[in-house]
Amino acid sequence: MPNIKTAVIIAVLILVVTSNVVDFVMDFTNHAPTWHLTEEIIVAFGLIIYLGMELKQKKREMQALVEELKTTECSLIQSATLIKNARKEYSEIIHQHFVTPKKKRFANKHHKYIRKLM
Repeated sequence: MPNIKTAVIIAVLILVVTSNVVDFVMDFTNHAPTWHLTEEIIVAFGLIIYLGMELKQKKREMQALVEELKTTECSLIQSATLIKNARKEYSEIIHQHFVTPKKKRFANKHHKYIRKLM
């Protein structure tokens, strides 16, 4: 969704182009000089071209933001995976360091009761 400034600019440009077209038709039906009609055509097409360029630029900016968002999302997923793996490794190290074979046998034998207490 375009920001307010862009929306106002587009609305004003559309209004100006519309009024130029109406003015051109009125001038043409009233047999205005050719130079005046040519001037109005040039102004109207200039505004249309500017509006088209402005919309293209905004589209490019939005595409760049989408790509940046995809890159950031990918980076977050990679970071989450690294953190998850690091937690697993840390847990294994703690488990290996502090859990003796006797404690392992006891935990395996009484795991149902221990889980109920938790």
